[in-house]
Amino acid sequence: SHGASVNTFGIPGMETHALPLKTYDDVVRIRDKLKLDSISIVETMSNLNSNSKSVAVMGCGWTGAETIGALLDNGYQNINAIDALSRPIMSLDLKQSNFVSSIWDKSGVNLWMNHKISGISKGRIHIQERNDILYDVAIWCGGIKPSPLTQNIMKSINRDTMLKERGIVVDDYLCVLNRENKPIKNVYAIGDCSSRISSPLPPTTQVAYRQGAYLAKE
Repeated sequence: SHGASVNTFGIPGMETHALPLKTYDDVVRIRDKLKLDSISIVETMSNLNSNSKSVAVMGCGWTGAETIGALLDNGYQNINAIDALSRPIMSLDLKQSNFVSSIWDKSGVNLWMNHKISGISKGRIHIQERNDILYDVAIWCGGIKPSPLTQNIMKSINRDTMLKERGIVVDDYLCVLNRENKPIKNVYAIGDCSSRISSPLPPTTQVAYRQGAYLAKE
C-alpha cells in the first residue's frame, strides 16, 4: 500500500513551479504557500475567499475535481481549471461529466478544457492553444505513475515485460497476480500502487480506504 508517484509528463517547469496534491506533505506545502494555519485540505479551503490569490488547478480528473469542489464549497471564486481533455473526470459518463462542468461554469470557474500545457514558469502557465494563464498558486493534479518500488515488484514477479499497467495487478480479491494471472499466495496490494485486472478503479482515497477495510476484515 505504498502508493504511487506524481506524473508531470515531462512538462517543463512543472516540478519547480507547481504544487502536487498527492500526499499529506503536499497538503502542508499548499497550506504554507497560501500562508494559512490549518493543516487539513478542507480547513485550508474554508480560509480562502474571493479576494485571495488566483489558483490554477491543472488536471481535472478525480483529484482536480475534488480540489475545485472544496474551493467552491467554501466560497472561493478565483479559479482556473485546466485540462488537455475535453471535459472533467473523463471516466464518468458524458452526462455526469457535463453536470460537473455546468456547476463550475455557473460558479464562475474559468474552464480551459482542450488546453494542453506546454510549460509553466513563475506566475505563468503556458498553453499551446492560447495566451498564458496567470496564477498565484498552481496545483498539479494531472496524474500518477508507478513508483520505483512498484516497478521493482512488477519486475520481480515478471510482469514488467507485459503491456503497460498502472500498477501491481490484482484480482477482485486484491490478490497480487503473477505473469500467468494466477494469485500469489498471501500477497496483496491496495491503493494507488495496485491496478485491478477486471475493471480499473479510480485512484482515490475512498477506494483505498474501502480496500483496506475489506482486506483487514478478510
